[in-house]
Amino acid sequence: MKVYIIRHGETSANKMGVFQGWTDLELNESGVFLAAETGKALKKENIRFDVCYSSPLIRAKETARLVLENSDNDCPVIYDERIKEINNGDYELAKIKGAEGEFKKFVDGWMSEGFSVGRFPNGESAEDVIKRTQEFLFELIKKDYDSVLISTHGAALRAMLNFLYEDKNYFWHTGVPYNCAVSIIESDGEDIRLLEDDKIYYDRKYVVDNYK
Repeated sequence: MKVYIIRHGETSANKMGVFQGWTDLELNESGVFLAAETGKALKKENIRFDVCYSSPLIRAKETARLVLENSDNDCPVIYDERIKEINNGDYELAKIKGAEGEFKKFVDGWMSEGFSVGRFPNGESAEDVIKRTQEFLFELIKKDYDSVLISTHGAALRAMLNFLYEDKNYFWHTGVPYNCAVSIIESDGEDIRLLEDDKIYYDRKYVVDNYK
């Protein structure tokens, strides 16, 4: 089985550089473009999906739809709560850039490492998201599919693949995945290996880091 795991396209919250979490916003114009371009590139590579699993949040659902439409993939889409983004609790929509005081300490800890800050107030921790996303993934690889698309989120993607990264103690690996970056894994039903790490299928001139 080969699994393509994509972070959703850009949203207005991403562009503002805030904690989006479970806040349910649709893609902005750039996000729609990036998802469509990714789908077109997958079509050129003749990649066919048996099924798509998506977070139920709108930005992931729209990304899945656009990727599938533009890659000419007509496959079932299944929504799974376990691959939602981290719940940011009291910090939903709080601005990352320009943070001050105690909140800045939390932001700096979360963005630099992830694990050290513990749980978002009234939300989740990195460990919480690792548990639910990896439970999903280990169930998935036992299924009888050849090729799967997963449409998810930045922290959820990092959590799902944490066990495959060289430094498992650094949650963010190489940083927050860019919008519509795709990680590709392969599994024989037991072992899993990482084939591609945050692959960009669109022109890299459109890559934006909203968190620096």
